[in-house]
Amino acid sequence: MSDERTRMMAFAERWYRFGGGNHEDIMVEFGVTDAVFFARLRQLLAGSPELMNHPMGQAIDDVAAGRLAAIDSSHSQGAQPIHGRPESKSA
Repeated sequence: MSDERTRMMAFAERWYRFGGGNHEDIMVEFGVTDAVFFARLRQLLAGSPELMNHPMGQAIDDVAAGRLAAIDSSHSQGAQPIHGRPESKSA
């Protein structure tokens, strides 16, 4: 396992019981958004049968899937106008 993957798994193992860690910690530790982190984590787990067959691996994947679903849900609610300006609508 590469150094980055080892760091990701260590982070995931430390934080999965608490919902996976907050987006600030993920950004500081890995330099990516939580969406990118959890997508990469799921790819890592999917490519490793020994991790996915372990109960902790399954629990981490469940947390990652839940976080991605929550992110997708918040994005589907619609973007907020930038700087409080109302979005223009075509007449």
